[in-house]
Amino acid sequence: MRTLIITIAVMVLASGCSRDGKKAGDRPGAVAGVLVAWKLAGLEPKGFQKVDSLEGGRCERGSVGEIETTLCAFHDEETARKAQAAGLSAIGDVTGASLAEGKLLLVVADRKRADPSGRRLNEIARTFRKR
Repeated sequence: MRTLIITIAVMVLASGCSRDGKKAGDRPGAVAGVLVAWKLAGLEPKGFQKVDSLEGGRCERGSVGEIETTLCAFHDEETARKAQAAGLSAIGDVTGASLAEGKLLLVVADRKRADPSGRRLNEIARTFRKR
């Protein structure tokens, strides 16, 4: 039953408009799937907008909780893996991570120091990988 609900939610979000007025077709399907997975996990993604951040990727930045989060979709897995280093550089001196999974790259940075234990960062990354 849970799988059916998740499947329906993904289909509805992929075919309709998002809250910010953008058509779901404006964002790569895999990125939309990650946002849905975070919502279903209770992680509250918000404010995701297109940004020019990593060369070769279609990126969106927003937040999950109070954690700055960037998701990028690439044409192939190798390009996503290579972009991990640029993601780490973008994080700077704060706690964060740059993780490639398939054609996607997740970059999270706790700039507000809202997650001193790292639990939320871990949950964001774990949900990204499991989606």
